[in-house]
This record gives sequence, C-alpha cells and structure tokens, in this order.
Amino acid sequence: MWNWSVRWMSLVGIVGLVACGAGKVDGEDADTAESAGGGAFDVDEEIEFDGDGPVVISGRMWCDSGGESAGMITFFEVRYADPQGNSDVEFGEVAVYATGSTTEVFRDEMLVCRSGTCEATYRDGVYDSSVTCSTVDRFDFFATVTDRSGLQSEAVTIEWED
Repeated sequence: MWNWSVRWMSLVGIVGLVACGAGKVDGEDADTAESAGGGAFDVDEEIEFDGDGPVVISGRMWCDSGGESAGMITFFEVRYADPQGNSDVEFGEVAVYATGSTTEVFRDEMLVCRSGTCEATYRDGVYDSSVTCSTVDRFDFFATVTDRSGLQSEAVTIEWED
C-alpha cells in the first residue's frame, strides 16, 4: 500500500511540474495576445511595451436603456495587453473629470478584466448625480488597468460612441 501511495504522489508531482512549466517563462517575450473578437493579434506589431506594465489599447463607452425600472445605463469596454499575458491583469479603473479640468468627479475600480477586454456598466446617478447618459459630453473619462504585480498602465481616454 505504501509503495502504491509513493508512486501516485510522484506521478501527481511530475504532472504538476510539467503543467506549471508549460506557460511562459519569466523574461520570455510574448508574441501574440488574444483580441476581444477571439482572434490573435501580433503584440510586437501593435503594442509597444515600455517596461513590464500593462497597456490600454483603446476604450469606448455608450449608453442604452436598461428598461422601464432601470433607466439609462452607461457601458464601458476597454481593450488592453500585458507583456506577462492578458490573464495577468487584475482589474481596471475608470476616472471621470469635468471636461478640461483637473477636478475629479469620481474614480472606481469598476472594470472587470478578462482575456484582453475589461467591461463595466452603471446606472445613471449611481456614482454622481451629475454624471448621466445625457450629460457625458460635460466629462472626460479615462481608463487604466493594473496587473497582479501592482503595475498600472498609463491613463487612456475612453471614447464616447453615439
């Protein structure tokens, strides 16, 4: 019985080491990343990493009706890449400022990030009663993403789509 247990534990250990070693090794360059559409894009051609931190590729936002009881809802979609792989990004943040001002209206780690895309929604009036779908033109929206090492991307403007 003891001999069988030792063999089983050895097998489990070897399989675990092989599985852990199958990923990217530290210092190894990433050649591709998954795009939001499910296809791969060449990281070396589209993204220029300045260090080990993630990069926001683009951000967009739009509004839509959430139904009779929900009111208007603001939607966010942010694309990103990380040199350690897109699964290394832990969360994204949206910061809102009065247009042309350094006055911050609100900031929140609302973006849920997975596979190169972060998404979030909020209903009118949840964060600040002045930031609604009908007043978005009075504000500037910025996105950042943060990886598991605590490295944060540069802030990128989230573009409004009608």
